[in-house]
Amino acid sequence: MTVLRLAILLSALSALAAPLAAQETSAVSLTVEIRRDTQPIADVTVRSGSIGGITNAEGRAVLRLLPGEHQLITAKIGFKAETLTVALRAGTDTTVRITVIAQPVELSGIIVSATRSGRRIED
Repeated sequence: MTVLRLAILLSALSALAAPLAAQETSAVSLTVEIRRDTQPIADVTVRSGSIGGITNAEGRAVLRLLPGEHQLITAKIGFKAETLTVALRAGTDTTVRITVIAQPVELSGIIVSATRSGRRIED
C-alpha cells in the first residue's frame, strides 16, 4: 500500500511540475516588422543566432525563440544593416518594429561572353 501511495504522489508532483518546466523552455513568437518610412519592406533577412527568416510582402517575419535576451540582425542589399537586442519573456509574444535606412550599394559588374561556332544548328 505504501508503494502505491508513493507512486500516486510522484505522479501528482510530476503533473504539477510539467507545466512549469514547459513554461521555462517553450519558445515564444517574435514578430519583426520592417518599414522604410511607412512602406513595408519585403525580402529582408532577419536572424537571431542560427534562427532566421525573410520578411513577407507586409514586411513581417516571425521567429520562434526561447525566452531571454537575443541579438536581432536585419539585412537587405540597398539598406543599412540593423542590429538590436531584444528581451523576450516566457509566455509573452513580442512585436518589434524597425525602420530601415536606404544605403546605396555599388555592386561589381558581371561579364557575359559568348562564342559562335561555324556549325549550324537546325530544328
